[in-house]
Amino acid sequence: MDAASSSKEKRQQDKCDREQREKEQRESDADDSGGSSSSTS
Repeated sequence: MDAASSSKEKRQQDKCDREQREKEQRESDADDSGGSSSSTS
């Protein structure tokens, strides 16, 4: 049961980390391109 709950927490943490990285990536892309967003993903 511990393994299940910890893996669930890890997925949640991974999700948060990924969203944070994507947010930072979008912001840096906007800065680099002068405000116009071009997503290559």
